[in-house]
Amino acid sequence: MIQLADSASVDAAVLGAVLAAAGYLGKLLVEAWVAWRQRRATRRASLLELQALLRAANAAFEIQNDHAKRMSASLQKNHPSDVRDRAGYERYSTQLFDRMTADERDLHSIIRGITEYALLPINEKLLGWLSRDLTYRVAPRRGQKRVKLAAKLNHLESHLLLWQATYHSWIPNQERHALVYMADEEHHGVGFPRGLDALVDEVVAEMNGSATIVTRDAAPALPPAS
Repeated sequence: MIQLADSASVDAAVLGAVLAAAGYLGKLLVEAWVAWRQRRATRRASLLELQALLRAANAAFEIQNDHAKRMSASLQKNHPSDVRDRAGYERYSTQLFDRMTADERDLHSIIRGITEYALLPINEKLLGWLSRDLTYRVAPRRGQKRVKLAAKLNHLESHLLLWQATYHSWIPNQERHALVYMADEEHHGVGFPRGLDALVDEVVAEMNGSATIVTRDAAPALPPAS
């Protein structure tokens, strides 16, 4: 009888240990799943922040570009002999600043204001996002879209750093300058990576499990100064 009691005690202890181990393993699995969900949510939130910043930058750029095209057309009409060298909008608008009409000065002020109060803060936030990102700028071993995204994000950083350097060289305390445009006729720097907006939209759509992909047209270029 004593041996049976001892055997039962051992069996109960073993069963208790197994149940405890199973409970602990289950707890670890739940914690791992919760941590994975949190990491996924954090990565998604980060990508959504990038998407929002890119959309804001694109909207500001398109509005500014529309004003710049109007300005370009006006300057070409009023000063045809001064803009035939195809020097680029920034150069001839700066050279003709003192001879601008009142309407042209207003357009110039609007373009400059968008550069100072819209594009500069947005671009600074984009650089901040890139400096914090530990996920999307590193190309994964597989996944063609993610590889392309990493390359375009690194391209974006080069563009933004050059944009920022040009901004600080041209804009502060220089009223003549209004536009910081990297990919004009004079090729002042590295242009914005084409297709980045659409690629981010695709990756966001995939993360959301959606088949709907938002595409956007390439940013329009300024008309040539001819």
